[in-house]
Amino acid sequence: MIMVLDVGVSISAYDEAADMERLQLKLKKIESLGFQAVEIPVQGMQLLKNGVLNMERLSQYKEILQLFNLQYALHLPDYLDLSRPTDPQVEKDILFASIDVAEELGVRTLVYHPVRFIGEEQFLHSQSWPVFNAEEKEKILFEERQILTAAGEQAKKSNLVIGMENMRPFLDRSDYCYAVNPGLLVGQVSEINHSHVGLTLDVGHLHIATNMYNLDFKEQLMLMAPYLVHLHIHDNFGKACFSTEKNQHELIPQGRGDMHAPIGSGSVPFDLVLEWLPDTYNGMMIHELRSLYEGRWSEIASELSKDSARFTQ
Repeated sequence: MIMVLDVGVSISAYDEAADMERLQLKLKKIESLGFQAVEIPVQGMQLLKNGVLNMERLSQYKEILQLFNLQYALHLPDYLDLSRPTDPQVEKDILFASIDVAEELGVRTLVYHPVRFIGEEQFLHSQSWPVFNAEEKEKILFEERQILTAAGEQAKKSNLVIGMENMRPFLDRSDYCYAVNPGLLVGQVSEINHSHVGLTLDVGHLHIATNMYNLDFKEQLMLMAPYLVHLHIHDNFGKACFSTEKNQHELIPQGRGDMHAPIGSGSVPFDLVLEWLPDTYNGMMIHELRSLYEGRWSEIASELSKDSARFTQ
């Protein structure tokens, strides 16, 4: 049977992570519902400014997180991009400072979005889109491997792991990031070949990608499974949308886009995920839901309680 030690939820609203009083109340709620883990966006905590870490603010967060019997994961800034040419040193500073944050807070896992060939902040500005040939793309991937190898060494000293996340594809920019293709992401983490750098499997992103690229969900899952260090679960209908479509209330009626809805709300084959998780997997299972689904937290916790044997035997 599958062993998943810590099941939890993510805090997706940056303003809740930034307000320490609100964060403390949120963590209290998460713990009281019976969850064992929580994932927090490091950018929401407002600990980093221009790549520099605010140590005083970090110590305040440490006091708060220590109040709860929870395991913690941190999500690196979504816009962190080690391939961004404008100020590459700041991107590296953010990565390594975030590892310092994770060590100080006793975090087990850092979730990382791989390099992009087109930054998501550029999607609305097609005139800014660079065009790379195969050789140039390989140079970008090589540089990412070099940086993440060094980051893996720091993570090892800090007793945490970095999980490279498979990314969601968009209809208009299907190739903005190599990590929309699970096979390419597995190849990159395999090349890095570091004990403290693995994969974050996002099952919702995988569902959209396998539908969009006509890939077999089970095959891609099995390909990723040996490298898993972290797990994001949420649901959708496997329908990609355009990168400019952000209004969930408009997308939900048509079942389009990266919904980040509770499992059972869409068509993600979650039973396959449970079946093909390695028996040795001891990472977290984070329900990475949008804020509008927080009302379902108690329902999710109740289901987990009833089905706890499914995860612990």
